[in-house]
Amino acid sequence: MEEMQEVIKIPKSDEQKAQIWRQVMTIASIIVFGILCFCLGRLSRIEENKIPLTVSNENEGQASGKSGGLPFVKSNGGVVKGDSSKAEIVASKNGKKYYLSTCASVKRINPANIIKFVSASAAIAAGYTPAANCPGL
Repeated sequence: MEEMQEVIKIPKSDEQKAQIWRQVMTIASIIVFGILCFCLGRLSRIEENKIPLTVSNENEGQASGKSGGLPFVKSNGGVVKGDSSKAEIVASKNGKKYYLSTCASVKRINPANIIKFVSASAAIAAGYTPAANCPGL
């Protein structure tokens, strides 16, 4: 037992224990600070890559068409300034359901008929309802 105490050197005074506690807390603080800086750096990189999305009314002053003059993102026609692939809600001009862009049903829609909405509420406001076969809606 005496051999073990010599090898490990267990601190005996409160001052030694406090010094060890300060060293442990200093090391832990440096690790937490490093992780925090890494995460903030990643977040700033994500924000730099975002392309601003501007939505306008295609039928400004008109109430015709399925959109009813509401703003939406259209894949053909240049209503979107920026990257139109950022829109996640899609529908067909000829249908009444909207889907997430990741749903398998979207592959069956003719690309010329795809309408991309900026949100599910915009699709609902345009008269579309969520597709039952698309999980996540």
